[in-house]
Amino acid sequence: MSRSQPGSRRARLVPVLKRAICLGASAGAVIGGVTGTVDWPVVGTSFGALAGVLLGVGAGVVDGSLLAGVAALRRSAWAARLASAVVSLGLAVIAVSRAGAFRSLNHVGGKATLVSACLLLGAALGPMIAYGVEPVSFRRDPVPVPPSRFAARWLLWGAVVGGALGALVGLVLGIQVSLVTSPVAVVEGATFGALSAVVLALLLLAAVVLPRLRVHR
Repeated sequence: MSRSQPGSRRARLVPVLKRAICLGASAGAVIGGVTGTVDWPVVGTSFGALAGVLLGVGAGVVDGSLLAGVAALRRSAWAARLASAVVSLGLAVIAVSRAGAFRSLNHVGGKATLVSACLLLGAALGPMIAYGVEPVSFRRDPVPVPPSRFAARWLLWGAVVGGALGALVGLVLGIQVSLVTSPVAVVEGATFGALSAVVLALLLLAAVVLPRLRVHR
């Protein structure tokens, strides 16, 4: 019996961690993307969303580890909300105190807005992380939560379209400067366009999916 306990704990922990990381990264993409857009649309959106994803993954690991313990003790939506809200609040305060690169976070109003958004999102996502998620019904059919293949195709198309547009812009700008160095400008434009498009696709995917999830009953 004692040998089966580590396996059972692992079986409870892994699904919660997966949900915490996915939802944390999605929420981080939305919050970071909005914050970056306030400072510098498109470019700031991409960097903000990327920073939000990285912070969301880290927050998901901490939050998921705590919520796995909450879920193992009892099924209480309010306990999960409270635990997740406390973690989100603490990590948001730490992130805001070190986010001097974003002009919008250099004053009290921006800091308070971001911390409040993280607190509310943490409380909202806590029960979903602890007990599972399901799509909210929309009219007669449930809203589909994009599976991994759909998400991969979405990101792939974003990278292809963004890379093509970036290469075109790089070619035009490169020819204006020097015909010899224009191939370098094409590569730079394609790289920047592809990365930006992938991040924006992640941001859009998160913004569409997150509001359509609820706690699994």
